[in-house]
Amino acid sequence: MGHENETPPTQTSWDLTGDLTKMPLIAVLQFLEMGRQSGMLLVTSPDGASHQSVLREGGVVEAVSRHLRGAEALLAMLDLKTGKFAFSVREPSSAQEPSLALSPLIMEVVRLEDELERLLCALPGDSVPLALRNPHEVPVDPLECGADTVMAMIAARPGITLVELQATAPLARPKVRLAAAWLSFTNRMRSQQSMTGLPRIAPMAGSPPWYGRLLLLYPGGPRVLVGLSRLHAAHDAITSIRELAKGLDSGPAWMSIAPDDSAMARVRPNAGGLVSIACIPLDDAHHEAFKGLCATAALVFICQEESAEEFQHWRDIVPPRARVSRLICNPGPRLLESLRQFAEGTEAQRDAPKKDH
Repeated sequence: MGHENETPPTQTSWDLTGDLTKMPLIAVLQFLEMGRQSGMLLVTSPDGASHQSVLREGGVVEAVSRHLRGAEALLAMLDLKTGKFAFSVREPSSAQEPSLALSPLIMEVVRLEDELERLLCALPGDSVPLALRNPHEVPVDPLECGADTVMAMIAARPGITLVELQATAPLARPKVRLAAAWLSFTNRMRSQQSMTGLPRIAPMAGSPPWYGRLLLLYPGGPRVLVGLSRLHAAHDAITSIRELAKGLDSGPAWMSIAPDDSAMARVRPNAGGLVSIACIPLDDAHHEAFKGLCATAALVFICQEESAEEFQHWRDIVPPRARVSRLICNPGPRLLESLRQFAEGTEAQRDAPKKDH
């Protein structure tokens, strides 16, 4: 990160410039948030389009990306993997306070990317004309990606392509693509990519047998949500995630820790699949984030060292479709073991915690 010779032509003086391939936008925004910086952040994508966000004391006041504004625009910006960024320190002309919470949006774009990775084989090609089998259906949206909006746009304009959807939908690109993949995956679209199930991943020889069982339960790999007790910050979960990566022979895990102690991680075992992990502190400030991530999690582990009543409070938020287990001690040495026990069926029941733990 530093000053580069190339500066966008719309600005003569920039305090910070860089390349997204060297410093992802997630890291840029977290850096500005931790430094409580105020100013204008401009991102230029390879096609020459400009994407802007205004920050006040590290918080995002507003964002604009093509035809999108607000949270969807910031999601679209966070989805950019290539391009240039430039930041100019200045006080925003508007007195508006930051309204776009950065950490939940970072976790959301990572969640959308992970879900799309699991359904990528069902994603229609960019130029494939899209049409619905039943244009009058109003489906539920289990992946929280705006599938109902995308379906309505396809019903209103049969033959629209994925590129055209991305250019006109009031949703960020990762939501549009995930919605299209899910509609194809569930056989709601008339396209060659339509399918009724994900291909099973055959575990490689030498991989842990319990992980093979996990892949049978969750083709493509599970999404795991870890609720951290107030005694443990996200940094305490780093040891846990590293142990999991070591136990699955995956190489170093990708991790991102936000200033509010929430964290995201990706573990890609050599046996195949993706284990995506979100860590959320169990407190009032993270109640909505925990609830939102529960909606799409396959497994939820709650670290709770206090009363059974408080454990039950968080457990009740989890929808019936997800499996709930618990981690009682420091999550460091327990996540790998808990996943193994779950896969082997020893912690698959949604039971209240026993008082002798």
